[in-house]
Order: sequence, then structure tokens, then C-alpha cells
Amino acid sequence: MLLSALLLLLGCPVAPEDTGGAGVGKLGLSFEIDPDQQDRMDEEPVGVFTGSFYLATDVTTLGPREGSVPVGAILVEEVNLTEGSTGVLFTSEDLPAQAVVVLGFLDSDDNRDPEDSDPDRRDPVTLPGQNTFLVEAGSTTEARVHFGFLNP
Repeated sequence: MLLSALLLLLGCPVAPEDTGGAGVGKLGLSFEIDPDQQDRMDEEPVGVFTGSFYLATDVTTLGPREGSVPVGAILVEEVNLTEGSTGVLFTSEDLPAQAVVVLGFLDSDDNRDPEDSDPDRRDPVTLPGQNTFLVEAGSTTEARVHFGFLNP
């Protein structure tokens, strides 16, 4: 378990057998933004968060491996990061009790297409190495989603 925690801190995927858990759990998501990224934004860091949960084993440092399928969806109608961080705004459905990655973006300029939701220029996005969380079986684990990059 200590090795799994260390690998998560380093941003490395943790194989399901390394987590020591079987079953399902939930993640309660709060959000924060890197202050340097917030200073670079053209608008306030407020908007709809759209994202997905992926198994950590299906994600590289660049994003999901080709053919990977999300294990859950995330939609938070209003995330307001003007104060830097939030409390828990979203609780997932059941997720496999193993390491998962939250990948997504904050539509800070309110032009998201619900049918084809992708970030556009300067929307805050999540990076895999900063958003890997261990889902604990039988419980809801709090996880702080970090926006450490603005989409180019």
C-alpha cells in the first residue's frame, strides 16, 4: 500500500493488483487551479467541468491510450475557482477500487458543445500525472482535481 501511495504521488499509474482492493468505491471531487495558470487566463476561472474517469493503467502522461474506454463520466454545471479551490462538488457513481485518473476541462468561456465537448484555447485542463487517485473499496474518497495547464 505504501508503494502504491508513493507511485501515485509521483504521477505514475498503479496497476490494479498493486492497490490491494477489490470491489467498488466512489470519489468525491473538489477542484483547484494552479495560481500561475489562473493569472494567465483571459476570463475568470468559472464554468462547466466536463471529464471522465479512466483506469490509471489505461492512461499515459499524454492521456488515454488508444482504444481506452472511460469507467465513468463527470459533469459539474458550475465550478467557481475565483477563490482558488472548492469543496466537494461531485460524487461519482461506483468506480473500480483501484487507481483512476480524472481527465477533463473547465469551459471558462462558456462555449462548450454538449454533443462534442473538447477544450478550446486557454480552457483549464487536467494533466494525468496530477490527477490520479486511489479509489478505496466500500467508501467515498475525497480527491482534489487540479488544473495545472491551459489548453494551447
